[in-house]
Amino acid sequence: MKNNLTKPQILIGIDAGSTHLKTALYHLDGKRIDVCRRRVRVFHSDPGYSEYDAKEIYSQFCSCLAELRIQEYEPIAIGISSFGESIVPVDEHGTPLDRMIAWYDMRGQALIDTLSQRYGPAKLYSLTGQFPSGKFTLAKLLWLKEHNPGLLRRTHCFLFMQDYLAFCLTGNLCTEYSLASRSMLFHTSRLAWSEELLRICGIQRSQLPTVIPSGSSAGAVTKEAAEAARKAAEAAAREQAAMESRKRLLLWGSLAGSALLLCLGILGIFLRKKKRR
Repeated sequence: MKNNLTKPQILIGIDAGSTHLKTALYHLDGKRIDVCRRRVRVFHSDPGYSEYDAKEIYSQFCSCLAELRIQEYEPIAIGISSFGESIVPVDEHGTPLDRMIAWYDMRGQALIDTLSQRYGPAKLYSLTGQFPSGKFTLAKLLWLKEHNPGLLRRTHCFLFMQDYLAFCLTGNLCTEYSLASRSMLFHTSRLAWSEELLRICGIQRSQLPTVIPSGSSAGAVTKEAAEAARKAAEAAAREQAAMESRKRLLLWGSLAGSALLLCLGILGIFLRKKKRR
């Protein structure tokens, strides 16, 4: 405990982007300490199809924290942002069941066009605040309903990428208003998932995360999550043995016991240290 009090307090920023995963450390005055980047792989199961691997992105996040020597600091807040629209199908243990369809993968465009013709783009806009497009989550779920209905049935919850990273740290299934509004499944006037649109794409309300106001607490980073992150960093370090001098195994105790906060802005999630009693 005494050593922890002498560690510099910092902020951590994570951006899971379409091309790179970036993790940066900042002093409390906003001055950047260091940044780590990892290339995000895109998989192509068929011509014109693009997918991401959520587990691999999480592993990259852990690898970056190891490279940045997080054990030398006391993180008091973590902000997580990510690309929108793409969803990670997870089972009851939070394990991804398949890769997520990239936000720019338009394989569901014809299905969303048919839905728009049936309901009218004006009605869909009045519900969701979005004009119909194949990039939104609704289009991806319509495609899965037609081409992979078994995955819909097996999925315990569909998470956005930043929500999946938050789940890996806290074990809680939640998202916030700004990212939910990018799904074309969220009733923006009622601030709730649209039961009508959920029925259309063939999923239950229970298969989507709880939506909480941006900036409110999403839970605490558990000791189990911190240990899992340490092990993921070890595995990532082994895979990148050529850079092992910058990937020494680190202590992750400074992450455990922190509280995540979802915030508005760049579709982010923030982690704040609990006050000591």
